[in-house]
Amino acid sequence: MLLTVITLVMITGTLNLTEIVDQQAGGFWHWNLFKVWVNPLMPASFVIFFICMLAETNRAPFDMAEAESELVAGAFTEYAGMGFGVFFMAEYANIVVGSAMAVILFLGGWHGPFGLAPGIWWFLIKLYLIIFTVVWVRWTFPRTQFYALLNLSWKILIPLSLFTLLLTSAMLKLF
Repeated sequence: MLLTVITLVMITGTLNLTEIVDQQAGGFWHWNLFKVWVNPLMPASFVIFFICMLAETNRAPFDMAEAESELVAGAFTEYAGMGFGVFFMAEYANIVVGSAMAVILFLGGWHGPFGLAPGIWWFLIKLYLIIFTVVWVRWTFPRTQFYALLNLSWKILIPLSLFTLLLTSAMLKLF
C-alpha cells in the first residue's frame, strides 16, 4: 500500500491531501486513477491499494483473525457487550477511513466527475461506492488461507507496485 502511495506522491509532488485532491479537479480524466499518460499502470495501482485496504481492514477474504477458530467471531469470542462492540465498530471505522483515502488519492476527492461544482455530496457518493464494493467483495469471495495472502503479497502485489513505482519515476524523468 505504501508503494502505491509513494507513486502518487511522486506524480502529485506533495503529501498534502488537499493539494492532491485539487490537482484532480476538472473532470474524471484528471483523477489519479486515469492518469495513464504518467503511468499506464495507474488502474493497477488502484487495485493494489484496494486489495491492501481489504487486507488491512481485516475483511473477507483476508479475515485471518476470525478464521483461526471458526467460531462466532474468532479471536473476539472472549469479549462481550461493549468490548466486542468496540472491536466491531473499529473494523467498520477502518473501512470508512481506508475508503476515504482511496477516494482522496485516486478518485478526485470532493470534485465531481464532469468538472461540476465540487461538494461533499460527490465525496459521499464515491465513499459509498467504495464501501459498497468492500461489502460486495466480502459477500462474493471465500476466505483465503494465510499462505495465500502471503503469496499474493510477495509474489504479485509487491513486485507489481515496485514496477509501477519504477515506471512512474522513469516516465517523470523522461517527460
